[in-house]
Amino acid sequence: MFGDTVDIGNFSLIPVNAYDDFLTKVQWNGTTGYDKIPLIDDGINIFPNPASSQMTVSVDNENVLYFDIIDHTGRQIFKSNSGTGNCPTCQTNVNTTGFPSGLYIINFYLTNNKVLSKKIIMNP
Repeated sequence: MFGDTVDIGNFSLIPVNAYDDFLTKVQWNGTTGYDKIPLIDDGINIFPNPASSQMTVSVDNENVLYFDIIDHTGRQIFKSNSGTGNCPTCQTNVNTTGFPSGLYIINFYLTNNKVLSKKIIMNP
């Protein structure tokens, strides 16, 4: 084994020098993630971003149950009323007049118990 290349699937251990069997170069010939990235956010549109007085959140995705908006302190400042799973084709207008300027997070809660988060900017 010493001095030889050892293959473990797509993972190879290659000796650095023939005289030093304790140093090994690790070589990875694969990817570190999915071959295809699922496009969970297909059908989700937020406009305008940055927003000043109103923002529209348009969802045409059966995986989205509802969404909310979180401010910089972690406080929920808006929650969509489509919490019963009937948000596959919904459009919500959010009045952002009272929101202070800054960065916010909009969380989309999905049917597979995951949350998709996006950044939005308020610029009153």
